[in-house]
Amino acid sequence: MEETVAELLQRAPNEGVALATETKEYNEETFYRTCHKTANLLNHLGVREGGEVVVSPAAEPENVFGFLGACLVGARTQFSDGGSVEADALVCAGDRLKAYDVPASCSVLAHGDAPSRATSFEREIWGENPVFPPDLAGGSDAVVLSDGRTSAELVEDARGVVDERDLWNGDEVEVRELDEEGAVNVVAALVARAMVVLGDVSG
Repeated sequence: MEETVAELLQRAPNEGVALATETKEYNEETFYRTCHKTANLLNHLGVREGGEVVVSPAAEPENVFGFLGACLVGARTQFSDGGSVEADALVCAGDRLKAYDVPASCSVLAHGDAPSRATSFEREIWGENPVFPPDLAGGSDAVVLSDGRTSAELVEDARGVVDERDLWNGDEVEVRELDEEGAVNVVAALVARAMVVLGDVSG
């Protein structure tokens, strides 16, 4: 049976760590909740099913949440480190905003030092209602990547990675950059209930 990213993120969380950086860990409950909060915030900023979100490829938690939040809304994600933006929203670090040419019609969700032009991820996300409105995602198999892959196709590709690497609960999946391959690896970790590792946590 086909499964979507939204359905993966609607499972009851385990106690394991879902995402880790050099300085922070997110358990499954916090990770799932933050994905849903990000989806709500993107929706508030005008992102709808069938829309598009540009996400910075930098391997940072907020960018992962931006990508998965867009999946929950049913919007396509395009990973870009700069240039012209033709999308409903841009997710990036505040100090990277100057690398993008952002039209007034595009909302900006920035983390870190967010300029006045942007909505601050840190300030807004913790105020978002963690209850996910069912009309935003459900099991909708929308196109979620700019290469045309749907949510179910992305999960299917992720299952291939799980089988190829024999991933299990608690294993580590390193993601050094968010691009199409990195997105598949993030979802593979979700499928296996493994831990996404952003950067070299082992030092």
